[in-house]
Amino acid sequence: MRAASDAAIDPDAARRTDGISNRFFLEPLLLAKYPDDVLLDAGVTDWFNERTGDLEVISAPIDFLGVNYIDVGGAR
Repeated sequence: MRAASDAAIDPDAARRTDGISNRFFLEPLLLAKYPDDVLLDAGVTDWFNERTGDLEVISAPIDFLGVNYIDVGGAR
């Protein structure tokens, strides 16, 4: 995920978009943890911290990870 410009708000917007679109799903699967910044942004840190045993199941070894990717920006 890249910021659309160097404007002050764009890097944070890119971080948030990447967090909710990518890292929120991939980090539990691959790193056995939820991204702290995404939980804080969404205000759900306590709810996710109360889950017990979820990450052990979610982060079980995988053989394949498929990613559907669409380049909506096109070549620039």
